[in-house]
Amino acid sequence: LETRVTNSYYNLLQGIRQMEIQQQRLEQSQSALDLAQRKFEIGLIAEVEALRLEVDKLRAEAEFAEAETNIESRRDELRQILGLDMAAPLDIGTAVDYEVIAVHEATAVAVGLSRRTDMKNVIIGRQLNEIALQITQQRIGPSAIVNARANVTGRGPEFDDVSSSLERSLLSASVRINLPLVDGGQQRATLRRAEIDLERSQLTVEQVRQQVILEIREAVRSVHEAERQIGLRKAALDVAERTFEVEQSRFELGLADSQELLDAQTNLTQSRTEALAAVVSYQR
Repeated sequence: LETRVTNSYYNLLQGIRQMEIQQQRLEQSQSALDLAQRKFEIGLIAEVEALRLEVDKLRAEAEFAEAETNIESRRDELRQILGLDMAAPLDIGTAVDYEVIAVHEATAVAVGLSRRTDMKNVIIGRQLNEIALQITQQRIGPSAIVNARANVTGRGPEFDDVSSSLERSLLSASVRINLPLVDGGQQRATLRRAEIDLERSQLTVEQVRQQVILEIREAVRSVHEAERQIGLRKAALDVAERTFEVEQSRFELGLADSQELLDAQTNLTQSRTEALAAVVSYQR
């Protein structure tokens, strides 16, 4: 449940931030279209340049509307997981600032081996097979039964006389030893099956242990890669922002056409989306 809540929360957070990115793109598209229309009206650019930007603006409006719809779907999903009424207001913080947390592989493996439920289950299974083997060994081996009996009698006219006249009237003991008879190897087969079950459970413990270690090592590598991606995506975003500013200025000065501006704008939107995804991935 905790994992479902976490994933649903970050789905909603990412949806909200993605809508903000699409809103920025829509504002940029509208600004570029307004400039292109003014330029076309005074004959500085061809009509196709303005039409190209108008199409992009319409596409930006559609993607912004889709992002808004996705937010409400993700908000309903989180309400359902939290057990809230579907009409209940649900606002969340959308800050995606992150703090790098050191993850040491050896520590992660040690904690995982001690806490993973699949590891605990196979260890319990091995312990049960160890007990079953011990019971089998005791059941098919020789056994001895010791019985002892003693009677003590006291009499007297008064209650106190009973304790003072106690005497032993009977003392007996017996020992019975049971030895297994020849059974054509059935008992040896039973014992061997119990031994095989134990060996199999020991092998299962080792297999699960290796699988747990592999999964944890992979998870640690994923965390380190997610951390590295944040830096890479941030650098790419800085370049995309600067490129867009340059292409916007060139378009205003008539040194670039609308397609170059659109390419820079698309790259900026994609870079913002990827930078957001990198942080959310690390937080998950």
